[in-house]
Amino acid sequence: MEGKRQTYANPFRFYLSVSLIYFIFSGLVTKFSDESIVDLDQTIIKNSEEKNQKKTQSKQTTINLI
Repeated sequence: MEGKRQTYANPFRFYLSVSLIYFIFSGLVTKFSDESIVDLDQTIIKNSEEKNQKKTQSKQTTINLI
């Protein structure tokens, strides 16, 4: 290594680059997570409504049989 300088990363530039990448990535993850949570919530609500309808129909059928 005689006569050669050892290369290094500029700390300030490295910090800015990592921060930029972090905030872009976290923004994308949050965006997709929120959409999937909304989709999941709608699916859960839809499934629970269908179960309630089935229970109501089965109760009505039982009442009619009696």
